[in-house]
Amino acid sequence: MSMPIDLQAKVDDYLAERRRLGFELRNMAPALKSFTSYAEHMGHQGPLTIDVMAEWARQDKAQSHSLGTWARRLMVLRPFTCWLRQFEPCTEVPDALVFGSVPGEWCRISTMRPRSSNCWPPHVD
Repeated sequence: MSMPIDLQAKVDDYLAERRRLGFELRNMAPALKSFTSYAEHMGHQGPLTIDVMAEWARQDKAQSHSLGTWARRLMVLRPFTCWLRQFEPCTEVPDALVFGSVPGEWCRISTMRPRSSNCWPPHVD
């Protein structure tokens, strides 16, 4: 049995790694902090699930009830959850099937790859 992960510590590690690689993370950092606060407030334990992420996505400040807004919020978690799977393999990775694709953006899901390797960005063979 593996030890439970400290979600805030993993978010901090992820953001530090991305910054070392040159990313500014203007939108991602606040969104991940918000998600972490939400998960902790809800008492979530164990691997991250699509249900927890989708519930957080629905909690946008404007209470927009917009699938596009929810999809955008959910997709910002995708790179982090792909990264997190190396530490917690049961972490679920959200895709466009939850709320639909993000309006105005091309679909980031590679339909040419097996389902188990659907982490964004898609790998080019």
